[in-house]
Amino acid sequence: MSRRSCRGRLFMTGAAGLLLVGPFVVIHLANPAVHAAEPAPGQQPVEPSTSPAVLELSRAFRRAAEVVQPAVVSISTSQTRVIRLPLEGGESELEGRVLEWFRRRGLEPDDETGEVQIPDNSGIGSGMIVDAAGGLILTNHHVVEGADEIAVRLYDGRAFPAELINADHASDMALLRIEADRLREVALGDSQEVQVGDFVLAFGSPLGFTQTITHGIVSAVGRSGTTIPVHYQNFIQTDAAINQGNSGGPLVNLRGEVIGMNTAIATRTGFDAGIGFAIPASRIQALLPRLKSGEKIVRGYLGVVMQDVHLVRDRAIALGWQEDRGVIVDRVQADAPAGKAGVRPGDIIVEIDGKPVSTAADLQDRVAASEPGTTILVGVLREQKRKSLSVTVDRQPDDFLDLARRGLRAPRQDEAGEEADEAENKAVPQP
Repeated sequence: MSRRSCRGRLFMTGAAGLLLVGPFVVIHLANPAVHAAEPAPGQQPVEPSTSPAVLELSRAFRRAAEVVQPAVVSISTSQTRVIRLPLEGGESELEGRVLEWFRRRGLEPDDETGEVQIPDNSGIGSGMIVDAAGGLILTNHHVVEGADEIAVRLYDGRAFPAELINADHASDMALLRIEADRLREVALGDSQEVQVGDFVLAFGSPLGFTQTITHGIVSAVGRSGTTIPVHYQNFIQTDAAINQGNSGGPLVNLRGEVIGMNTAIATRTGFDAGIGFAIPASRIQALLPRLKSGEKIVRGYLGVVMQDVHLVRDRAIALGWQEDRGVIVDRVQADAPAGKAGVRPGDIIVEIDGKPVSTAADLQDRVAASEPGTTILVGVLREQKRKSLSVTVDRQPDDFLDLARRGLRAPRQDEAGEEADEAENKAVPQP
């Protein structure tokens, strides 16, 4: 089955273990009893629009599709299930019939254990070629998770087996390799420039319909706090139609640049409801070299628990911060990098290396992308004065995600009072 969260309302849009091409119904919408109305006497027929702006917009969509589509692939996965059948000699008549049914299909049980391996064509998703020379394809981790076999079908119809090079559950990314020539790769754009209202195109294989393109706008940026099982969020939200099978496909701007990777949808039905989420290209660019190395993804770590200023505005104002950005530190782990550098509960982190911090998710991404051992300058507001602290980033502990899921409910060390206690459930561990 597909992964669900938030009581069935949040779906990953492609997953190993799910046959995404059915069931669904294709309905013919034409009504033969309805005909185009004839113009009234003396009324001029409406001419097709020749507005230059409309035609140029259409050409922009077409150009983007022509640039990106050859680098979009369909990914199918299969898993092998193991079941145990009765051995010769002791089975009942019914068990004997079951055994014979499997044998007629070429599935012979092991002589000693009775186990038989059954291939299960279980999932479909999408991907994008990020390195044509190396045959490297980026997709979501949940598309290929648990797969025994992975197959890739290209835009030109060629199909190849794929090898899993690396995967990262926390960011929901995976890198595949195929042995193929004549490949085209996508161009990664700058997701930091993305603004609400921008036109976007979503590519992929929704419900198994390969090489499908839908369009919409950017509905929100920096979307976090969802119950999607991806720790690093900060998603781009779009109303472009995204369905199961779109996962791993690119979300692109009208220049044909990839600004995100389609990952999940919010829905009550399992189908598109106009709320889709894409991993931003900035995170792809940060992690792609590490994925290519084949080594385990290592992330930077500060060791604090914090929450967004915009969630607790009154508290931030009381601490002397008037802007609607930044994060308030709730707790500091004494032996972690932030604690060693002098970061305190009640500090408001407003900058990292001189660049403004917008949200906890923004800070989380930037710290996680820092190599352990590097030093970053953390700009804080403390007692209504700005301070700059040098923090040497440490390696994120292996159990960090487990700690994050449990919420690190240690005693509070600030003096923000009753309002801070009420906001406790909004505070989440960050690197």
